[in-house]
Amino acid sequence: MRWTISGYTLVLAALLVTASRLGDMRGQRTLFAVVPLALAGTALRLTRPRPAAAVAA
Repeated sequence: MRWTISGYTLVLAALLVTASRLGDMRGQRTLFAVVPLALAGTALRLTRPRPAAAVAA
């Protein structure tokens, strides 16, 4: 349990530092508009069916 919490905290800190740096470089409004689109695109890509998975089932 302790490793899970430590790993989550480490990833969250790395993403927070990266996001704040990008916000400083590109502007907060740009990131506020682009990030939700990128997350939605990733979610759609991960939920589409894969032909190899259909063959294996």
